[in-house]
Amino acid sequence: MVSPMEPSSRPTDDSDSKVLYFAIGCAVFLVVGLCAASGLGVWYLTQRQEDVVTAPVPFEEPKPPPTQPPPTQPGRPIVPGAPPGGPTLPPPPSVPTAPRIVNATVTAIDGSTPVNVGATCNFNVRRQPRPDLPIGYWCNAQVVCGGKLLYGGPNSGYFPCTVGDSPPSVVGSDTMTTAEDTDASIDLNTTAGTLTIRDDANGVHGTYTLTARIDRVL
Repeated sequence: MVSPMEPSSRPTDDSDSKVLYFAIGCAVFLVVGLCAASGLGVWYLTQRQEDVVTAPVPFEEPKPPPTQPPPTQPGRPIVPGAPPGGPTLPPPPSVPTAPRIVNATVTAIDGSTPVNVGATCNFNVRRQPRPDLPIGYWCNAQVVCGGKLLYGGPNSGYFPCTVGDSPPSVVGSDTMTTAEDTDASIDLNTTAGTLTIRDDANGVHGTYTLTARIDRVL
């Protein structure tokens, strides 16, 4: 005998199977969708990194700093080669090396007589550098009259002077005698045409005063 409940059990099983299949299909679709979304996300990130790495970096050529002309004072021209920060200083005075040649004749002698009146004096006057003087030099002379050295000597014969070129001239003096500076005193003025040499008892020739006339200056 067949139970009256058996015909109604088959539709229930078919409905459960459909629900199960639908659930399985949704799960599979969800997994596939997630995998696809993950792959798309990885591809997108990879492309962005490649774009960042391969993008060229712009290069700018370095520029030199701007140069500005040095400040100048109003009304003062710019001198080429002049040192900045102050006026251009004049060059140091030149010291000619050519000596002045002096010829003289003894006209008078007082005191001891190292030479006779009428004896000739011949000597050179050389300019020597001396930066501490305003003119930048002084003179040296070894005055020989009648064959005897009357003014000068080793490391001696120096006196302040002024040397002219047109016409040739020498003007200068040394007022100290041997007792004060190891050589005689001299007063030379070729412009006035006079030469005076004097010394004290400490000198080689004793105490005397010699006067001479300038004959020629070269």
